[in-house]
Amino acid sequence: MDHLPREAAAGISLPLGLLTRIGGLVAALSALANLLAAAGGGADSIGQNYLLLILGVLFIITAPGRRFGLDGLLLRRYTNMRWLRLVM
Repeated sequence: MDHLPREAAAGISLPLGLLTRIGGLVAALSALANLLAAAGGGADSIGQNYLLLILGVLFIITAPGRRFGLDGLLLRRYTNMRWLRLVM
């Protein structure tokens, strides 16, 4: 039950393109925790977690919200905030 807020945070941030790097990090860490906990729990769950881990890392590297989401709108509005570029 305690994993619900972190999965909800990733599930909300990634489709909206809001804080996509943080959402990708949360998704990747959640998938890694699931992989370590499953340890042979079936091919379906392990395959889905590998996919979520890869996608989370891709979101961290590419930050697609800057182009297609709310991150881009916020970065254009607040151009002088350097720390915002790191998390978005």
